[in-house]
Amino acid sequence: MRSNSGRAIALGGVLAAVAVVIMCLGGFIPIATYACPMLCALTLFIVLRFCGKRIGWAWYGAVAILSILMAPDKEAAAIFTVLGYYPLVKPAFERTKMPNT
Repeated sequence: MRSNSGRAIALGGVLAAVAVVIMCLGGFIPIATYACPMLCALTLFIVLRFCGKRIGWAWYGAVAILSILMAPDKEAAAIFTVLGYYPLVKPAFERTKMPNT
């Protein structure tokens, strides 16, 4: 799907809307404070798989800003803003060699 950038952008936009809805549903259940950011990170894995890293960074920025502005549970939005970029940097961490201890 990376060859057709229009489809990738549309898919990223739809998945961003889904992620913002997930973040907005976080105020109903107390455990959702920690579950909603994880579900949004899983959605980011889908965006990375089908749309690529560049749209993934834009997706993360849009969802982080919108979740801070719209989500009723500000703690869940803060958790996603601080830790939600992990799927984007995980491949770089896996490529680095760890020194022998």
